[in-house]
Amino acid sequence: MRILVTGAAGFIGSHVCEALTGHGHQVIQLDALLPQAHDAHPEVAGGLVAGDVCDPALLARLLPGIDVVCHQAAMVGHGLRPADAPAYATHNVL
Repeated sequence: MRILVTGAAGFIGSHVCEALTGHGHQVIQLDALLPQAHDAHPEVAGGLVAGDVCDPALLARLLPGIDVVCHQAAMVGHGLRPADAPAYATHNVL
C-alpha cells in the first residue's frame, strides 16, 4: 500500500513510518517541521516532504495514488496564549 503519514518527523509519526516501512508499505512522509516541536531537522529514513498539511496545492500533489492517510500532524506542547488558538485549531483539528 502507498501510505501518506503526516507528522512523520514527530515521535509517534516516526515510529509509525518505521513500522509501516518494515511491513513493506511505501510510505510518503510529510511534516511541517515546526520549530516548536523540532529543534533541528530530524533524520528521517527514506526522505521527507517538508510542508504543511493545510497546503491544498501540496496535498493535491501528494494524494493521488495514496491508499491510506495516517494523520499524526499536530502542534504540541505550546498554545499558552489565546492568540495561539487559530494555529492549533488549523493543525490539530481542521
